[in-house]
Amino acid sequence: MQGSAADVAELRQVLCLVSEMAGRPLPSSNALDEDARMAASYAEALPIVQVCFDRLAAETTAQATAGIKALIAIRDSGRPTRAAAARLADSLAGSLGRLAAILRA
Repeated sequence: MQGSAADVAELRQVLCLVSEMAGRPLPSSNALDEDARMAASYAEALPIVQVCFDRLAAETTAQATAGIKALIAIRDSGRPTRAAAARLADSLAGSLGRLAAILRA
């Protein structure tokens, strides 16, 4: 994968970690296939589509980073993280869905 398309695999890994923290079942096991399809679609996409994808991927990466830092702070303060992790998991899953939709458009 190239550019921000490579970030998708990392975002899926973060989603798995956060889902586990939320006590949820792990997301789909066909992530490698989905990542390969997204990489192929990204490579064939028009430059404007790639720019839209890259921007959302960057925003999502920043959100994931901030969310993980917040979860660590919550955990370190001795408070439960399950609800916050669930919210972050929902948000990341939604963003990953929007990334895929950008490439399908």
